[in-house]
Amino acid sequence: MLLMLDKKIKKLKELLKNKNIAVAFSGGVDSTLLLKIAKEVSNEVIAVTVDIGAIPKNQITEAKKIAREIGVKHKIIKENFLEYEWFQHEKYRCYFCKKRMYKLIKNFVGEKFEIIDGTNVTDMLEDRPGIVANYEENIKSPLVEAQISHDEAAEYLKNKNIRHLKDTTCLATRVKKGKLTKNKIKRINKAENIVKKFFAGNIRVRDLDGIAVIEAEKFNIDEKILEKLCKSLKKLGFKKVLLDIEGYKKKYNIKQKNNELIVTLPYQINLKDCKERYVIKKGKIYLDSGVVILSKNGKIHVKSNNPTNTLFKVLSCIRRDSI
Repeated sequence: MLLMLDKKIKKLKELLKNKNIAVAFSGGVDSTLLLKIAKEVSNEVIAVTVDIGAIPKNQITEAKKIAREIGVKHKIIKENFLEYEWFQHEKYRCYFCKKRMYKLIKNFVGEKFEIIDGTNVTDMLEDRPGIVANYEENIKSPLVEAQISHDEAAEYLKNKNIRHLKDTTCLATRVKKGKLTKNKIKRINKAENIVKKFFAGNIRVRDLDGIAVIEAEKFNIDEKILEKLCKSLKKLGFKKVLLDIEGYKKKYNIKQKNNELIVTLPYQINLKDCKERYVIKKGKIYLDSGVVILSKNGKIHVKSNNPTNTLFKVLSCIRRDSI
């Protein structure tokens, strides 16, 4: 495992070596790894954080501290994205948000810097429309190219004792029903800070039109704790407080049997782009590590002695179709 990660880090260094790099920086695992490696091998490095008005204030503050600890100049660009009409549309918010963020970063750094973001290879298993903005704006994702997963990035930082934020997220993703407002963002932020005092791991408080739904990686169902939580969140203005007993976890549609993986992505694949990167014969890609069958509808069938590594290799090169 460590040997494989060392090879991937070496590849990452090759991608960033002797370049002027601007990192779209959140302070989380992935962008912190990029900033650290860029600091080691790039010519000039700057970290840029866009405060869109839906990010917890402590996250912005900590990102600045982490950049300082790594020894990189850090710029915070502020703009209230809640004022844009497209920010109300949940389905494509991520796409338009990324487009605007990259425009702001480009205006600041100019043509001197290559802008990179912290998308990792396992992010390609999720529905992230913002990745399309990366393609359109020519934003590089070196962790994808180096086939580095989120867990591998976290492992590297842990081994090197490099501090990072464990959870970086846009609070706008919490509002699942009703209009997205500044007051709702503030209320969710306060609610999650309260819940973190009682439950461990990553926390989410979803706002379903005034109903708070708590998701946690680990929670202790204690009647007194639940009563305190309910009272505290109702004081913030929530009409009702619910606990999602399934908890907070990322869900991938992957089925494995022996040396085969069947993956169903939540988006369509741009097969034309894949054909430019691979030789595809009758829908099959033949690699040294195995055979992969790709379908436009997002289904990937991997046959390999090491199906996970083969899957990562394919994920690092495919592109999702336009939205």
